[in-house]
Amino acid sequence: MGQPDGWDLLTEPRFVGLNNYTALFRDSLFQTSLRNTFLFVIMDAPLAVIIPLGPAMLVNEQLPGRTLFCGAFVTPLMISASSVGVSCGSGSTTRRSGSLISTRRW
Repeated sequence: MGQPDGWDLLTEPRFVGLNNYTALFRDSLFQTSLRNTFLFVIMDAPLAVIIPLGPAMLVNEQLPGRTLFCGAFVTPLMISASSVGVSCGSGSTTRRSGSLISTRRW
């Protein structure tokens, strides 16, 4: 059942068929947002594959400085995981330690 403007939730709703969809596709704001979404997908999806492919290919080659690049590439991942571990404890649900948990002692 469609819910046209002005329905007060107390009276029986009136079926409007595809009128809401017709109005939606005629709305210029909806057309603009649909176009922007389409362009975002078309432009972002290839870049989301191509850009990470470059560093992955560099890591796979036997180049000088490869180990340094791998370390610089992976370090942010390790730092964020270790900072969560320090903040919340050792990861065990039974242990009550860590800087965040120790501040909330009962």
